[in-house]
Amino acid sequence: MRNLVIAAFALVASEGALVAAETEPLRMAVVRGYAAAKKPSDYVPEDVRLTAEEMKAIYDARMAEWTSLGYVASYPEKWKSCDFSVDGPKMRAAHPDFFGLTPSGKRVVSLPDWPKWFEGLTKWCVSNDALVDAIVEKWRKAGRPYLLRFYENDGLLGFCRCEKCRALDADLPDGNFLDHKTDRYLSLFNRVAAKARAERPDVSVLTFFYSNYRFPPRREKVAFPDNQVCVLIPSLIDDVPALFDGWRKAGMKRFGTRPNYLCHYMPIPRGIEKRIYDELKMFREAGSIGAEWDSSTGTAANDFDFYVAVRLAAHPDLSFEELEDGWCARFGAAKETVRTYYRRVRARCDSSWPELIRYFRENHLDFLDDGHLSSYTPRLHTEAALKEDVAFLRKFDASALEGDAKKRFDDLVFMAEHALATWKANVTKSEADKAALHAMRVKNKLRLGDGTRKWYKVAEALLWDDTLRNRVYYHTFAVPRLADVYERTHGEGYRQSVSQVPPIAYVSNSMEGTADSKTIPEGLRYTDDEARAIVKKRADERAALGYVSSRTERPYHSGHYFSRWRKGRVWDEHRDYFGLTPYGTRGVEMGDGFPSFVKYCSKVCVSNEGVVDQRIADWERDGCPWLLVAGEADGLLGFCRCEKCRALDADLPGEPFLRNKSDRYVDFWNRIAAKARSVRPDVKVCVFLYGPLRHPPRRVRVEHPDNMLFSYVPTFHERDIAAEVAGWKRMGMRHFYMRPNYLCNYTVFPIAREKYIHDVHRVFRESGGKGDQFGGSAGCAAMDFEFYTAVRMNVDPDISFPEIERGWYARYGAAADVVRRYHERLRARCDARWDWLLTWLEKNDVDFLDDGHFSRCYHRLHDVADLEGDLALLESFDGSALTGEAKARFADLKLCAKHYIVTRRTLETKTEADKKALVAFRVAHRDALGTSWSSQWNKGELPLWNDSVERRAYMDLGIASYVERFEQGKKTRTTRQLISELPSPLAGLK
Repeated sequence: MRNLVIAAFALVASEGALVAAETEPLRMAVVRGYAAAKKPSDYVPEDVRLTAEEMKAIYDARMAEWTSLGYVASYPEKWKSCDFSVDGPKMRAAHPDFFGLTPSGKRVVSLPDWPKWFEGLTKWCVSNDALVDAIVEKWRKAGRPYLLRFYENDGLLGFCRCEKCRALDADLPDGNFLDHKTDRYLSLFNRVAAKARAERPDVSVLTFFYSNYRFPPRREKVAFPDNQVCVLIPSLIDDVPALFDGWRKAGMKRFGTRPNYLCHYMPIPRGIEKRIYDELKMFREAGSIGAEWDSSTGTAANDFDFYVAVRLAAHPDLSFEELEDGWCARFGAAKETVRTYYRRVRARCDSSWPELIRYFRENHLDFLDDGHLSSYTPRLHTEAALKEDVAFLRKFDASALEGDAKKRFDDLVFMAEHALATWKANVTKSEADKAALHAMRVKNKLRLGDGTRKWYKVAEALLWDDTLRNRVYYHTFAVPRLADVYERTHGEGYRQSVSQVPPIAYVSNSMEGTADSKTIPEGLRYTDDEARAIVKKRADERAALGYVSSRTERPYHSGHYFSRWRKGRVWDEHRDYFGLTPYGTRGVEMGDGFPSFVKYCSKVCVSNEGVVDQRIADWERDGCPWLLVAGEADGLLGFCRCEKCRALDADLPGEPFLRNKSDRYVDFWNRIAAKARSVRPDVKVCVFLYGPLRHPPRRVRVEHPDNMLFSYVPTFHERDIAAEVAGWKRMGMRHFYMRPNYLCNYTVFPIAREKYIHDVHRVFRESGGKGDQFGGSAGCAAMDFEFYTAVRMNVDPDISFPEIERGWYARYGAAADVVRRYHERLRARCDARWDWLLTWLEKNDVDFLDDGHFSRCYHRLHDVADLEGDLALLESFDGSALTGEAKARFADLKLCAKHYIVTRRTLETKTEADKKALVAFRVAHRDALGTSWSSQWNKGELPLWNDSVERRAYMDLGIASYVERFEQGKKTRTTRQLISELPSPLAGLK
């Protein structure tokens, strides 16, 4: 076992000095203290800001304290890091080939409208042997010293994507580009070491393994273990023993560490002092030649962490108990109280860290370094636990304390109070909690230390100043997937190609069920003025949340372009442009009582070049606008079955005709884009990936990705939307936005999909999507939380779901907690039964056009007993103290819960008595329920109210296999005969 005993280290007399074989030449025992800032930080509010003199005094006091503990920084050879950027401007000018190829096609990070220093994040082209020669030449010119050190630039942007560098990677089949870059950097390390040791056999070549290249290599090995020093930078989210063991198995022999554990940008404790001790001891006993700690000084919440690191640098053989005893003794008679306090915090955090790490793993979050973890620190605690900390410390009678012990204990109590106030402001984000925290900081700014600039600049940036959003985005580059997406979507080449495509943020605000809806009871009909008033109320409520529709051109919404051809000249003069049906006609002609809309479901014959020419002619007649909409008509009827169109399909053996029609349409859209871009090079052909077109093509690729804009329409019954999007991207899709029908609920029942909607939105955002356009049936009260979620995401695309939840529950005032439990109960039940429902659909080969048709299954998620339990929970709260909007909202929520019970019972019994009671309930509470009754009668509850087999069959046409049976059967039967013989595809779902 080697001990990191600094006093026994032999210092190197000069860079080229030879060192005895038994003595390692490179020693590090450094805790970075950082010199006092030369000027106050502009990020910190003026009344909290320290002067340069105050910051220097704090720094001097800190260094004097460390010296009193025996600490002396020891580094005969300093481990500089991320320093190649020093040569960046010169090197970029002289040798651009040394730098990484970015998705924009340049060998430099170039993000318009971002700080110039981002260019300094550009990484190396590690496969370039000329770069190896340059690194060795720099060392050679310095006289071939014993130590050759080189380091990559900081950050997660700019990793080279050239074919040779990609060949050095060892990515997993489904891995993200930035998940694991170790193998390429170990290859570079080996090649530099090979050249250097050829000139000096005893050379020590040192580099860092950091961020997404800290993980053990998958393929490469350390080629020259006696010449290579690996400086590992583990993270608090790592299984560090396993990480270290992986490196040892890869051949690592000489190593040091440089953790960022002390980089903490929020004044809330993390309880990691024992972990710091245990890992340093493990590394020391394994043969580490030193440790350098990066840090963010001035955060009182990790003073104990600093003490452990500083004391171990001076006295590496101390036990943790000795360290703990030394720390607590500084508080005099409060020693045992302080010891208990830290143990309480440590035990709580130790139990919380695994759950937090599980959250990171499940959400595929990794980080540049531990400074980026800071904003997650509140998750380690609850408000109640932090309050208990304060109460526990205040129980101690501090009147007998004096001098340094008294000041230390008073500061510790303040730290606990400040941690609580910080937690509240960052979690609730309420103006009252923010004001209280700000007042506390103004009053105690000298106690806060000099670390405040990090809080306001990074972890709490958006809490205080929305203009810092770009800095927060940079901070979130800690997540490799986001960095990858950001680089792809914000590189210069991308910006030029989509400069005319604005982000989309749209939530449907329609209201059905006016006086014209004769199919519903008279007492439920709204006048046009009443319907407009409901729409305005919803619009005002969304506006209060900051929502503004971002949909600059109507064609984004009217994506079913070809349905208009059914109305006039094209239908009359060019019937050959329409799809061939199984019964020999070109175009859908249903008749026999079917809704008039059905005839507009006719699809085009995509193999007919005349269709392409006609669409281009229509576009040219309109003046060649930059957006050319080429979305197919709505519905599942009428897809062309001619031999030429069938030849474009890529069906699997035995697969239903309507399962996947994407290949024929990508071929069609490619031909439209090719002709349009020859007229206008920047044209965007906008199409819907809808129904059987939503699945990725299997054979045909997108040929002109910068001229295509895809409106992706996912469904609730899709098992893996991320895989679907990834499949489209593999086939060339580049520009897309999300256009779900998630908010189309044609029943009255809640489905608790708000978190699902948020998570899918995040998938699209992180995959490069440019916004979302939510279709919806705005009159469904059961979907109010889902509508709120969609609106909040449109306002702030990066909002977390807990923030959305807090905002929603806060609308209910003192009833917030019971409303939270009510929604959690709904979500747990719906989540549990959702998988059962999807499994039934898959087993019975049931697929839907969109979620409006799927909503006919939603009542299956609930039993009457479940819904009665929901109502009982709400009624357990005494709402008499509620006032104003909170009172009205809570009353409406209870009314809706009663409505669910009456409706579910009626759907179950279908008795005339229950149907009559349901109608009476709805008429009595028409305005409070605020429902689009037309959707209920004519779609979601159609079998309950309407005996029209044609209208019911139309709703069943959402099921692809049913459409196919219907179209094939119509060859020999009339429409009415066929419908009467076919059972409802949902008949077996109990």
